[in-house]
Amino acid sequence: MVSLILCLLLISLSQCYGAPGRTRTSRIYGGSEASEGEFPFVVYYYYYDHILCDGTIVNENWVLTAAHCVNGYTVEAIYVHAGTTQSSADSGVVVAVTDIVVHEGFDEMAYTNDVALLKLAQSLSFSSTIQAVSLPASGQQTAAGTTATVVGWGSTESSSTFVSGLRKVDVPVWSDADCAATYENYYMWTRENNICAGESGKGKCGYDVGGPLLVNGQQVGIASWDGYDCATADSPGVYAEVSYFVDWINQNAV
Repeated sequence: MVSLILCLLLISLSQCYGAPGRTRTSRIYGGSEASEGEFPFVVYYYYYDHILCDGTIVNENWVLTAAHCVNGYTVEAIYVHAGTTQSSADSGVVVAVTDIVVHEGFDEMAYTNDVALLKLAQSLSFSSTIQAVSLPASGQQTAAGTTATVVGWGSTESSSTFVSGLRKVDVPVWSDADCAATYENYYMWTRENNICAGESGKGKCGYDVGGPLLVNGQQVGIASWDGYDCATADSPGVYAEVSYFVDWINQNAV
C-alpha cells in the first residue's frame, strides 16, 4: 500500500510503472542492435529536447503510439524522428506534430485502451528507411507461444545508460489466462484487449513504451506497461492488442 501511494504521488512526474518521463531511460533486455532499414516503420518522438516514447508509422501522415505517452501534452513542441536507427539529431527526418488523437476510452490510471495517434505537419516520403507498418485484421488473435519481436531504443540493463541504437529482441507471447494470473495481485490488471509477451532476461522495460510488438513483421501490440520487474519470468510486458483497435486506427488516421 505504501509503494502504491508513493507511485501515485509520482505519477505527476511520469516516473512510475512504465509511464514515460521527460528524459529517456528505456531499455530492451537480451537483444541485439537492429540494422538500418530493418524496421523502417519505427519512430521515436520528443517534447522539446526530451524523448518521450516510440511509435510506428501508420501512413504518410500518422504515427501510432501509446495514449499515456501523450495524454495531456500540447502539440506545439512535439516532434517525430523517423528514418533512422540512431537517436542522434543529425540522422533521419524530423517532422512536427499538429494533432494528438487519444482513444476516447483511455483510462490514465488503469492504462486501458492505451492507444493514440499523432498527426504529422507534413507527409513523410516513403523510402527504404521510412515505411508504414503492417496492421492485423480486426479481431485477429495471436496464439500463446508465438515468437514475437520487441523493438525500441534503450539500454540493455537497468543499471546502464541509454544507448543510441535501435534494438530488437524475440520473446514468446503469453496466453491471456497466464498473463492475467501473473498480475492478479498487482495494482493494474490486464484486459481482453491486452497482449503479453516476454521471458526471463528478454523483453522491454520501464519507459520503452509506444513501440511495436511484431509477429512476422506485423504489429500485434503497442508497448504499454510493465509489472513487478523488467524481463523476469513472472513479469511479461503488457501491450495494447492492435487487432482490437485497428478499426479505430483506420477511422482516425485519415
